[in-house]
Amino acid sequence: MFWGIAITQLMVGFFTVIYYVTLMAWSFSLFFDSWKSPFPWVMSKEELAAKQKLIDANPSKYKGISATNIWNPDYFYVKTLNRSANIDETGTLNGHLVFCMFLSYFLIYFSAWKGVKSTGKMVWVTCTMPYVILTILLIKGLTLEGSGAGLKYLVIPDFKKIGDIEVWKAAGIQILFSSGVAFGPLIYYGGSRNRDEKILTASFWIPVANSATSFYAALTVFTFVGHVASVLKLPIDQVTTQSISLAFVAYPGLLNLLTGKNFWAIIFFTMLVTLGIDSAFGYVDYIMEFFLDSFPVILTKMRKEVFCVIICFSCFISSLMFVTDAGYYVFNMFDAYACGVSLYFCLIMECIVIGWIFGIEKLSIIAYRTTGEKIPKVVMMLVKFFIPLFTFINVILYFATEFTDKKAKARNWSTGITWLGRMLWIVPICLAFIGTCKPI
Repeated sequence: MFWGIAITQLMVGFFTVIYYVTLMAWSFSLFFDSWKSPFPWVMSKEELAAKQKLIDANPSKYKGISATNIWNPDYFYVKTLNRSANIDETGTLNGHLVFCMFLSYFLIYFSAWKGVKSTGKMVWVTCTMPYVILTILLIKGLTLEGSGAGLKYLVIPDFKKIGDIEVWKAAGIQILFSSGVAFGPLIYYGGSRNRDEKILTASFWIPVANSATSFYAALTVFTFVGHVASVLKLPIDQVTTQSISLAFVAYPGLLNLLTGKNFWAIIFFTMLVTLGIDSAFGYVDYIMEFFLDSFPVILTKMRKEVFCVIICFSCFISSLMFVTDAGYYVFNMFDAYACGVSLYFCLIMECIVIGWIFGIEKLSIIAYRTTGEKIPKVVMMLVKFFIPLFTFINVILYFATEFTDKKAKARNWSTGITWLGRMLWIVPICLAFIGTCKPI
């Protein structure tokens, strides 16, 4: 292992913690709103009429859009986030979001405070609960009118998008995020296993379970999307949305169509909170153990539980930039740049270290002596040749699409802020390069 890769993974891990906890804070805010009836994101008759009047006054700007109570982005972006006009207008901290963020870190702390001992127990709750809730939502979704059309839209591919660079870039980042293969916690928890455990078996089933879970979640989402398309009598491609709006604008609107809507909203946002805990506490545990392993003197000065408080408090203070009036724009910058190409570069460096410098053949011999398993030849070829080459191509595509003024203007960022976002991943690249010359 090299210092550069380790530091890169530490930085990416820190960025990922504050990213996921922000999503948790937003989920908590809407979770509390889910107990109210009617939902606060449902527009009143007066608001609906005013919205339609605005659309009628400027038909060219709102082409193909009509005022509806199903979609109400203003509630989330304006009332919940108190979003300012641009990133330059920082404004003040939003008190209710600060509280939701504190509550999120409170739960994460008690999930990670004792290291592997506490995370091993907590994971039984945070991993299984989303599956239970997804199953409940899927069963409900399958009973809705139009669900079949939604599933058909999901499973029938659009081959025209194969040549779209953005699709490949998004797919690469998604698989890295969901599988965790380029992150530090996966290596850390792998090192916590017993020496004689069948690690190759686990290495096979982890990506299988990851992809199956993503598909299972997509089935649930598109049953509801198909239902909304049926109710509004619109093509499904005009109903679907992505990113933040899917979870915090579109899905709450879908839930408003159901009988017993408060119950469905509560379990949905409970699922998002547990997913956030499950995603974040592993990184907190990893950051904590990284410092404890690198600086053993820390445990002579304080207990692990106290040091975990320091880690969580530091992350909490750093996360406050996301709950200002301009927090949405800062969050978008992190979403686009903080953990993007740096993950690709980490993966390339890991393949070089394992495949060539340490030697994957040597690793296969060690694995056979300790677990009785040999690394298949095809896996060796993938690690040494295909994965680094394919990842490098994705890095080139990343550069080709990111270094354009069009994206900066689309996000309404100034040139300086855009370049600052790009520097967030240029720095880890430099650190990883320096690390190749200084092995631990």
